[in-house]
Amino acid sequence: MMRDGRPLESPIGGPSWAASLTADERSQVLDGYVAYWGRYTIDHSAKTLHIDAEGSIRPGWAGGKQQRTFEFSDDARVLTLLYIVPEGTHRLVWTRV
Repeated sequence: MMRDGRPLESPIGGPSWAASLTADERSQVLDGYVAYWGRYTIDHSAKTLHIDAEGSIRPGWAGGKQQRTFEFSDDARVLTLLYIVPEGTHRLVWTRV
């Protein structure tokens, strides 16, 4: 998942594409992106998704557990995952096309 508007690398690109960015731009690129993977289970009655993160771009999440609350729209075309942290609630919205 990533935020729109992250800085672009120089036109040369290549495997060391981040080398063309300033330190601030590299920070913006990393801060605007999250990736994790692993097995998950769903508790339908509690509307929660439990993720056993096998790996993540965030080192502290690898090997740990993540939990998200989920909501479906009335027509089940929109799935919203809610990640609640002390600073606020992050929403990931998926829409079936």
